[in-house]
Amino acid sequence: SEIGMLQTLTSLNISSNVIVGEIPRELQNIASLTTLDLHSNKISATEFSFIGNLKRLSYLDLSFNGLYGAIPSKIGLLTKLTELHLNNNQFSGMIPEELSRLVKLKNLTLNSNKLEGTIPKAFRNYALLQHLSLFENKLSGTVPVELNNLHKL
Repeated sequence: SEIGMLQTLTSLNISSNVIVGEIPRELQNIASLTTLDLHSNKISATEFSFIGNLKRLSYLDLSFNGLYGAIPSKIGLLTKLTELHLNNNQFSGMIPEELSRLVKLKNLTLNSNKLEGTIPKAFRNYALLQHLSLFENKLSGTVPVELNNLHKL
């Protein structure tokens, strides 16, 4: 795909279309990408861990698609992320502990999936977090008291 040849592209927004299939693997070749917005399409995939190669990403929105399976732990490699939107998909399994590496997050939306298990105590690392959305999942247990220390939330 030609999209991987856009070496100097910093922002890609093709949201609210009828894009089908998987996330193009060629996106990993765009090292300059800081914003990737693919929300509100018909993208379906279980494997897109290659997205962890986009080290400059600060904004990632894959919400309102048909993504399923586990949230790729390699998203935890995107340490410059300030916003991560994975809501309104079909993600299942537990919230990966690797997401706790995303210490610059200000906005994390994981609601309306099929996530299970408990809310990770490691979320205490999100000192800059202003918005956390986890509703409409299958999470259980108690809300970690560590979240009380997130003063911007």
